[in-house]
Amino acid sequence: MLPTDCINPTFAACTNGLCVHKAVFPATGLEIGGVIILPLLLGFANNGGIGGGGLIIPVCIFMFGFNTIQAIAISNSTIFVGAAVRYFGFSLFAKHPQKNATIIDYNLCAVMLPLVLVGSFVGVMISNILPEGILTIILVIVLFYLTYDSFEKAIGLWKKETVAMEKEALAYKPLPGNSTELANIQSTTLSNNSGDLLGPKQSLNRDSA
Repeated sequence: MLPTDCINPTFAACTNGLCVHKAVFPATGLEIGGVIILPLLLGFANNGGIGGGGLIIPVCIFMFGFNTIQAIAISNSTIFVGAAVRYFGFSLFAKHPQKNATIIDYNLCAVMLPLVLVGSFVGVMISNILPEGILTIILVIVLFYLTYDSFEKAIGLWKKETVAMEKEALAYKPLPGNSTELANIQSTTLSNNSGDLLGPKQSLNRDSA
């Protein structure tokens, strides 16, 4: 059997008459492009507050030639390593910007983690039962939904930030009039205040003088 007889000959190699994924080297042009594009996408995803698993899977399928099950496994391991590095390297002692607490809400984690573990276990069982075509269809539907949800949240956040910036600009907007008029208003105000502090008699003597 030749690699051209396999389903994906670009990334295939024959071992004992079986089609397996090729070795790392020599790398193809798609693999080199994936090595460059994937870290950039993951960086943008982390800045946006999402894990990036929905980006790793299609890149692994189309640019590295893995099937859906293999791409999901690589995505899970990559997300785990990235989350561990970020937690121990940056978020472990980070403080919340608005309250005296850590940036990670451990009470919320204690509630969420059991459900996440159960969901992961069920997902692994389903991925071993369902055929690859059904998994691919489910993956496409989920990715389309996540894309729509992310764009909707981004537009809503952009609108909120725009309104906040407009309110801040109005709060610091200078009074109408030029600098000379403002100086006259300030001098008049100071004069009136000084007259009130001197008292009626002293103010009357000053006016008569």
